[in-house]
Amino acid sequence: MCVTVVRFTPIEKRTVEQYAALLRQVMPVFANAAGLKRKYFIKTEQGSAGIYEWESEQHARDFYNDAWRAQMEELAGDSLTLEYTHINAILDNVSGSVDYRI
Repeated sequence: MCVTVVRFTPIEKRTVEQYAALLRQVMPVFANAAGLKRKYFIKTEQGSAGIYEWESEQHARDFYNDAWRAQMEELAGDSLTLEYTHINAILDNVSGSVDYRI
């Protein structure tokens, strides 16, 4: 399993309404992405971020191509950074389980 973090630094500060409209606009880009299990949309004081849970790093790398980057920068008008990470362990308090991946 691979988790990626994409951070967006906005050129202009957005209102909550503008951010909500942007989410509705970009959601279809992710709805049918091969290998994408979950995506969390996060708004921070510095901008926004997406945390993506992928079936594999290869799925993530296939998705994050030059066309995706151009589309995200055009839609959001932001600069972005991308970080690949790997899950070492998962603590699930809902199910009461721990899954060690190392």
